[in-house]
Parts: sequence; C-alpha cells; structure tokens
Amino acid sequence: ILNLLTDSRKDFKRISNKIFLIMSIFDLILTFLVYFCGSWFAPKGQGFLSVGNQITCSIQGFAFSFFIPFILTYTSQLAICDYLRVCFSWKAENFKKWECLMIYGPFVVFPLLYIPAVIQKDLFNISQGTGFCTVWPSPARCYTDFEIECDQELQIFTYFTWLLLVVIAACVLIMMHSMSNIFPVVFMNELAMAQYTVQEQTRLHNSRKVAIQSNYYILANVVPYIFLATCLTSELLGKRPPDYVYFLGAIFHSLHGFFNTLVYYRPKYLRFKENNASGSIKEFLQVNFNPEINPPPTSLSIK
Repeated sequence: ILNLLTDSRKDFKRISNKIFLIMSIFDLILTFLVYFCGSWFAPKGQGFLSVGNQITCSIQGFAFSFFIPFILTYTSQLAICDYLRVCFSWKAENFKKWECLMIYGPFVVFPLLYIPAVIQKDLFNISQGTGFCTVWPSPARCYTDFEIECDQELQIFTYFTWLLLVVIAACVLIMMHSMSNIFPVVFMNELAMAQYTVQEQTRLHNSRKVAIQSNYYILANVVPYIFLATCLTSELLGKRPPDYVYFLGAIFHSLHGFFNTLVYYRPKYLRFKENNASGSIKEFLQVNFNPEINPPPTSLSIK
C-alpha cells in the first residue's frame, strides 16, 4: 500500500494498480480484525482472553465473511488483467471500457448477496475451532452435532457457507486458468522469434520466468484457502474438521497478504540482484520504498 501511494512512478491510470491497492486495503483490514484481534473481539467469557461483546463479535464476523469474497475477486481480476494483456494484447483503452465493472462491480454484487447478514439477528458468533467470530450458530457445536439444538434456523448459515465456498472455488479456478494459459502464449512467441535471436541459449528465458512466476502466483493464492475450503466442506457435511485443519487454516490464510507481497516483489528483487550482485535486502527496500534514492552503482555503470 505504501509503495503504491508514495511512489510517484506508479501510474494509477492502470487498472491493475487500482485493483491491487483496493485488494491490499481489504486484506490489511481483514488480517487486523480477524487474525490479530482474534478471540479478543468475542463476547466476554466465550473465548480465550475474550473481552468484547456482541457488537465487536459482529464486526469481526462481518469482516471475515464479507472481505474474503472481495479479496478473492480482486486477486482473480489481477490474473485476468495479466491474461488479457499477454494473450489478447489488451491495452489501457481496452481495460478502460471494463474498469467500472471490474472495480465497482463487487461493491454492488456482494452487498446484495449479504443483505441477509444485515437483517438476520445473532448471525455472528464465535465458531468452534477458529476462536474468532464468524457466521456461525449458537451454541457453537450445534452445527456439527445433531444432538445439540441450535438457537437459530440453519438455512441462513448453510447459505453463507455455500456462498463463501462457491466464491473460493470460482476465483481459484479463474486464477489457475488465467495464469496457466499465459505461459504457452509467451513460449510460442519466443519460438517464433528464435530464428532472429543471436543467443540461442536464452531464447526461452522469458517463458521460464513467466512459468515460474505464474506457479508462485497460483500457490500464493490457492494454498491459503485450501484449509478454509476444507473446513467449509466438512461443515456442510455436518462433520467437524480435525483441530490441525483449523490451525493450518488460520496460519496460511492470515499469511495470504504476505505471500502476495513475496510474489509481487520477487521479479523486482531478481532484477535488483542482476544489477547489484552485492546489494542487500535493506538496499532493495530503500530503493523500492524511497523512489528518490538512487540504487548503488552497478559494475556495468562503473564501466
């Protein structure tokens, strides 16, 4: 977020920069309210070190249920933007026609889908296994233990579970399809240009880099949601997932933004190391977060 806002070289006319900024803001808020605050927001006495009330629990539960579809949608849109640029040679004017739909569409669609969350009473409660508030009936064990009677009707909770699971599956499939189709296009273009390339050993250099970066992008956005999708599927089947699934899900899902950051900065860091073999991570961060600072002289520039 700081890099996008402080670097004057960033062109906010590019739709991908706008999408990345919105996605990062949602991810930061979600991580703070859900994984940093954790059980603190749960009503007092219902969780470990819980000091909140029903209002704080509702805020946390709404952030978890409402922000995840936004983050996944914008993440998949970034993959679509790269796919359209590489495979169909889309330019800024092409994206301009769809910018309103891509950026503001989720702000219309998801509030409509989440209207039941506004009108339903006592929708957000501390869930079993996670330790934080989400869309969950009370008492916590009634959703997966049929011998315990729930205080609310279960249809609304089943609706939200299906909604989140469908969004996860759709966005993950879009990302996998988009990123996996970029590599063949780059590869075929390089094969077509190989006859004009002087150095034969480097003719597949770009396609290799694209393939590796695409795989990292898919892993960074699929792994954090594998365990969450496993939990949702088990809940729909009326079974409680093992505790280690909740534990791994909390770890990997909370690191989703960190994984995205690594993928985002990886190409920049590799380019930095190519020009500055002895450059440190500190110098790399200074160059990226302080655009006015010139990178240290390279061996090429000295010559």
